[in-house]
Amino acid sequence: MFVTPAYAQGIGGDSSAMFIQIVPFALIFVIMYFLIIRPQRTQLKKRG
Repeated sequence: MFVTPAYAQGIGGDSSAMFIQIVPFALIFVIMYFLIIRPQRTQLKKRG
């Protein structure tokens, strides 16, 4: 009963609110890239 009005209000939100929700995921991806993916690629270049 209370969930439907709250969900309906959330749908009409600003695009800036959606951007704020995406920012943490983007930051996590960037951190993972610099801590895991980039060093792994440099090691593969040294071996290959």
